[in-house]
Amino acid sequence: MPTQNKPDVYDLGMYSAGGSFSPVVQSYPRDGTLVSSGHWGWQALGSGQNIGGPFTSYQTWHEVNPSAFVDVSRSVPSSGRFAGRFSIVPPPRRTLSGTLNSGHGAIAYARMKPTAPVMDLAVSIGELKDLPHLLLQLRSVGRSILGDRLPEVGATFLGYQFGIRPLLSDLSKLLDIQESIEKRLEWLLQNNGKPVRTRCVISESKSDPSIVDSFPAFTLVPNLDIRMFEVRPRVIEVSQTTSRIWASARWRYFLPGNVSSMKGRAKLRRSLAGLSLRPSVAWNLMPWSWLIDWFTNVGEMIENLDAGVADRIAAEYIYVMAETSVVDSRYGSASLFETNTRRVVPVTMSVRRTTHWKERIRGTPFGFGLSDGSLSPIQLAILGALGLSRL
Repeated sequence: MPTQNKPDVYDLGMYSAGGSFSPVVQSYPRDGTLVSSGHWGWQALGSGQNIGGPFTSYQTWHEVNPSAFVDVSRSVPSSGRFAGRFSIVPPPRRTLSGTLNSGHGAIAYARMKPTAPVMDLAVSIGELKDLPHLLLQLRSVGRSILGDRLPEVGATFLGYQFGIRPLLSDLSKLLDIQESIEKRLEWLLQNNGKPVRTRCVISESKSDPSIVDSFPAFTLVPNLDIRMFEVRPRVIEVSQTTSRIWASARWRYFLPGNVSSMKGRAKLRRSLAGLSLRPSVAWNLMPWSWLIDWFTNVGEMIENLDAGVADRIAAEYIYVMAETSVVDSRYGSASLFETNTRRVVPVTMSVRRTTHWKERIRGTPFGFGLSDGSLSPIQLAILGALGLSRL
């Protein structure tokens, strides 16, 4: 457990038994603890072997920004005096745990697979059967916004999200699908049988700051008699979390043997357009599959059953990495009476604790996992509209 302690030295006035304060020099350490595991195999670096594996790294440190030097006392000069700098007690250490599971490997496999079709036209064609009904729903938009037509509001919103919006998106993709297919085709032919590397970002998030305004006891250092202050000291606590999950992989794929012929290329173009029958097509056309995919990675695992436009494909390695950073800050302010002039002296100070967690796992194409349960605003709106349409 490597530990680094780099002291930030500054003055602190300490209380003495006689009721007065004397300036002394105190060392308040800047903590920097690093705990990591999973470094085995480093001797083989450069050998060309795939030696990566599970890895974790936990690090925490805090930085203190004390106040300016002050010389203050109570309203009655003989009753007590302090000369020094104020600081704040650092926020408590956080305990972070791993966020990755085998399901992230399956998601990464599906998103990074180089032989995936450019577009799923088979799914789009299968969903055209609902188009007449959706067009009829759009005619009732003006009426559905009335207060007594709430079921129609929900049905119209769902029709737009799952019918009209995907249809418009597919029509937009069709405008340049030929160019996209030709570019992908040339790339696939050029790298056929060769190792290719891909990367993807699975999720990124940054929470809104959590702010707590309080007057906690024993937060300021030193903890002076409350009668030393003009008003009670104030501390604002702010916390924010940033997280990112990404993946990296190296693949080898092998296209059909007749791909160099005109007939073989035409078949490959159809596959790139998503016109071939694949397990994922049947899954995406099933009712309520979209809702299951919100909370699980079943759709990705079904997609991974298929080699895409290739005959064979294999991932030489897939690594999924996660990084989480939590910053807890405390900002303090107080007002005291200067010893000689008796004027009010404002002081400010702050402290920040940063907790950093890194993690890496090997990915597999069929690992099952559940989502963290947090839904986006549009997903919550869809669930609300679904409830309205059932009224």
